[in-house]
Amino acid sequence: MLHVLRRNEDVEPLEYTKMLEILASSSGSDKYVLMLQEDKSFLISTVYLLKCFHQLGKEAEEGFTPVEDLAVLAPNNVNRIQEEPTFCFKRDLIRLIANLTWRNLSNQNEIREMNGIEIIMECCCIDARNPFMQQWCILAMRNLLEDNIENQRYVASMTEQGTTRSEVLSEMGFEVVDKRIRRV
Repeated sequence: MLHVLRRNEDVEPLEYTKMLEILASSSGSDKYVLMLQEDKSFLISTVYLLKCFHQLGKEAEEGFTPVEDLAVLAPNNVNRIQEEPTFCFKRDLIRLIANLTWRNLSNQNEIREMNGIEIIMECCCIDARNPFMQQWCILAMRNLLEDNIENQRYVASMTEQGTTRSEVLSEMGFEVVDKRIRRV
């Protein structure tokens, strides 16, 4: 993907999405994971891209904001969110980070030093635009903390900033009260 960028070829956004999907899938293979883990610039570019996409979502840019309404994934839905080039992009970046940090202390530390742990934790939400992103975030956090005392201390030193209001919880008849979820 990065070589295509350097050649300044005309590439459609959907092609980048497919390339990322292939890289994320390959990074989970014993055949490729060690090779991909060795490339520090690849890791740094992946985290930087995740930061950019996450920031765009915070700024409410169309196509980048999380979609909490899972009904948009229904086959008969008019929105056709699955056809957008950003569909699954953020999830696949996190999937790639999860695999790049698997049993790799150097990459685990690099993510912490780039403030990537915070970004991954912030991405741990329901998002119809990125199905299963929440699960990949949990796996990424597991890999970032495995046998890494510095990362464990770093996460333990974090302070709670509060809870976010979730439309999904409200729709299901729940609310957050005193840090607990209860039925309304």
